[in-house]
Amino acid sequence: MAASLLFDGLLYHSRILLEVLPFILSDPNDEKHEPFWKVVEDLDFVVFSHCGWVSRSGEWARRRLSSLTATPFHFEVPARKHPKVRFIFAHFGGAATYLETIVLLSRLPNCFADTCPGWGKWVWENRLPGLKGLDRSKVLFGTDGEQGGKVYGARIQWWARTLRSYGYPEAGLRKYFRQNALHVLHLKSYSTILAAR
Repeated sequence: MAASLLFDGLLYHSRILLEVLPFILSDPNDEKHEPFWKVVEDLDFVVFSHCGWVSRSGEWARRRLSSLTATPFHFEVPARKHPKVRFIFAHFGGAATYLETIVLLSRLPNCFADTCPGWGKWVWENRLPGLKGLDRSKVLFGTDGEQGGKVYGARIQWWARTLRSYGYPEAGLRKYFRQNALHVLHLKSYSTILAAR
């Protein structure tokens, strides 16, 4: 695919979503990636970035801190230059940089965050500042690959309890668990995703 040849970070893609791991090799804000962002915009992809994560093993674990270019602020310029590209920050942007996520979700209409396990849950579990007034349509449920079973069900129950404690009404929970993602992905239903595979 043309887009994957332009970006020197790791890249995974489906027909609607591009998963970017920029902490490995490259800063998404670097001007040299402007052709990449243009292709992503032309293809109407959603960009899903793993933020603040470093592998605990292998070559990536030995990288210097300066290589950690996955914080949400590294996506601000591409998000401003390409307003049609929707950016989702995985794991709520990472623990140390979750405030960057809140700032971008507040500033830019094309920025969103999911609550994948790990830091995405930790930020809400610890009731960190800034979450209460956040635009709820910008927050997406994240499973980190779990598709079913007891853990998945327990996670849904935990999130429902937690978000109710933040004042989410039942309609807000439905948006969090389903409708927000459909809106960001420009889909009418999840069956559209299955048909695209």
